[in-house]
Amino acid sequence: MNAPPTAPDEFYQTVTINALVNVLADPTLTNNHWSATEAVMLIFTTQGLKCVPYLGQVSNTVLM
Repeated sequence: MNAPPTAPDEFYQTVTINALVNVLADPTLTNNHWSATEAVMLIFTTQGLKCVPYLGQVSNTVLM
């Protein structure tokens, strides 16, 4: 986690995104990549513009 978020909602979102990115970055968890991708997409869909700060983190992990 980079900077500590100010609101509890942001904290939980940061923790969740980081956990899902860790799953996507781990090649031993390829069986879970589809579920992690679906979860990230659901978060981005429901949270809208609140997810903009996480786009770089997720896209860098996916492109690796």
